[in-house]
Amino acid sequence: MTYTENNTQLSIPLYPTGIQVEPDPYLEFHYLLNHIVYSQDPFDPNPDPIEPFYLGLLIQNAGGGTAHSLTITSAQPTLTNPKGLDILFSIIGTQVDNQPAAPSLTADLGDIAPNGGTATATFENDVEP
Repeated sequence: MTYTENNTQLSIPLYPTGIQVEPDPYLEFHYLLNHIVYSQDPFDPNPDPIEPFYLGLLIQNAGGGTAHSLTITSAQPTLTNPKGLDILFSIIGTQVDNQPAAPSLTADLGDIAPNGGTATATFENDVEP
């Protein structure tokens, strides 16, 4: 490499070296949510038990590199009933790859292998009356 500084030409010898380029992960997110969520009718004198519903997440790594130490935080789903009223609910359980985790919308998924590796998270929700 040759350059000029203060009207003085300087040269620095450079030697060839290798560069290792690792492939990137390419993550595809697939969310699953119940089509029908059952809640108590606040005006029913004999309410039925509340049925929890689930928000599922499948992440697939379609890239050639490992996704390292992946943590995801999902937004709180928003549900409305046929009358347009918001439905309140709370997270009562979380699983990551079928293993219990702290009840939260944040899931530590760890590493996801390349070329089709997957990780799953399930968020169990309880509808509030």
